[in-house]
Amino acid sequence: MNQNSDNFVVESTPVLDLKKHGLEKSHSEPGLGPAQSWDADRTEVYADIEDSDAIASLIADTGESYPITTFPFIIGRGSECDLVLQGKGVSRKHAEIVFQSGRFVVNDMESLNGIKVNGYKVARVILEENDVIKLGEVSLTFHSGEGGAESTPETVKQPKSGLFGKRKSEAVERDDTFGPSPAKKIASAAVLVLAAGIFAYAGMLYFQRGSGPEGIALNAPMPPVNQPATPPASTQPRTSAPVDVAPPAQTAAPAVQKPAPVPQVADVAAPPPASSIAPPPSLAIAPARVETLSDPVPTAVVPPPAAPKPAPKPAPNLNSQAAAAQSTAQSLYIQGKAPQALDELKKYIGNAAVSASYQDRVKASYRDIDALYSQYTDAQKAFAAGDKDRAFSIWTDFMSRESALLDGQKSVYSRSIVTKVMDEYVERGNRASNEGDYHSAYNYWSKAVELGDSVSAKIAIDNLNNKARQLYRQALRLEYVNTNKAKAMWAEVTQLLPPGTEYHTKASAKLAWYEKWGS
Repeated sequence: MNQNSDNFVVESTPVLDLKKHGLEKSHSEPGLGPAQSWDADRTEVYADIEDSDAIASLIADTGESYPITTFPFIIGRGSECDLVLQGKGVSRKHAEIVFQSGRFVVNDMESLNGIKVNGYKVARVILEENDVIKLGEVSLTFHSGEGGAESTPETVKQPKSGLFGKRKSEAVERDDTFGPSPAKKIASAAVLVLAAGIFAYAGMLYFQRGSGPEGIALNAPMPPVNQPATPPASTQPRTSAPVDVAPPAQTAAPAVQKPAPVPQVADVAAPPPASSIAPPPSLAIAPARVETLSDPVPTAVVPPPAAPKPAPKPAPNLNSQAAAAQSTAQSLYIQGKAPQALDELKKYIGNAAVSASYQDRVKASYRDIDALYSQYTDAQKAFAAGDKDRAFSIWTDFMSRESALLDGQKSVYSRSIVTKVMDEYVERGNRASNEGDYHSAYNYWSKAVELGDSVSAKIAIDNLNNKARQLYRQALRLEYVNTNKAKAMWAEVTQLLPPGTEYHTKASAKLAWYEKWGS
């Protein structure tokens, strides 16, 4: 709650949320009288409660805590009080705290200076967490413990010692693969021995496969890649007659060679020389000629390019002009030149050089401007004929549609009729006020202020607000003296101002609170 400069209470009792609960009907049945007050719902007095078991406490400015251990909890200067305060402005029995309907309530015990809660002077109010209660010049902060205390390292529960804790520690010690268990030791040693045997056997097989009759041939030298390797004399096939070798320029079928012996294991690691592998007959043709950089590069005869055909002229596209025409038409309408705006848009409607999407936009702008201009002319004709009601109805609809289409801008047409519409709103508000329909009058005057900042409408609204404020504050003074009269004043406030206004909301909340909790 915000503090006010005056001494009157704006919210002396809890205010209900009307959006959530609404203004319920009276819960008292006919013939049974008003609902019971809080005093009939007192709880029993707590007795013999330790300070550590108190359900609420009061904290002084010095930081000292006073637990609430009994109800009613009397606070004052007298020695018979539950909390004795020595301060300026504290009465002998100043206030009491009671526990009613599940809530803590502080009551003023007819003290001389009264009590204040959060800076507001009250007679009785429901306490909330961290509310500041001021008795004279002494301030006490109320704590009920509803916020919940945060857990601290000291409040964290230690692991339980005993049988379960001991078993848990033993299980952790035994969870070891190579622990002291003999069975685990034997199994681990067997796994290691088996793995070593497998690796040794695999290595022996590897070395046996890599060795031939003449020993290990893994490191046999390879012939150079760039030089043709000649087979050794021991590996050349022997023939009964000498074999003539054809010159390189001639191409002859390769000599038939004996089938090569089956390679041993060592041949896998050391491949045979390239000269010992004869190409297949299909590949033993004249060797392909390899072009070098010294060979002349043949130049291809490139025919002269044909003369390019002239490109067809693109069809004219007026989409950008159509988009610009929309802005131009809107500016012309705002200046009061609606016929010229319509003529500007007509150029692009049905034009083949404008795409369908742009034509749709132009048509929409044409319809909007034409409809607004038609409404304006119809209203002017009705007003000239003396039919003010019809003219007023068309004008209000016209101004609403124009504001939506022009993003709040006003044309010359709107500015020419705004004074007439504003005066009509003020006149209708005055008639409704004389008939006692203050809600309608308030709404009419508000529209006049919103439309043209009407001075007479502002004065009428201020008068209603001031009258409602005075009634609301006068009812606050009578709240604990004559509750029925105070409720009647709050009801009058709700009749003066429509829903949504400040004092209508406050007065409705007061009435709803009394309907729910009693007088």
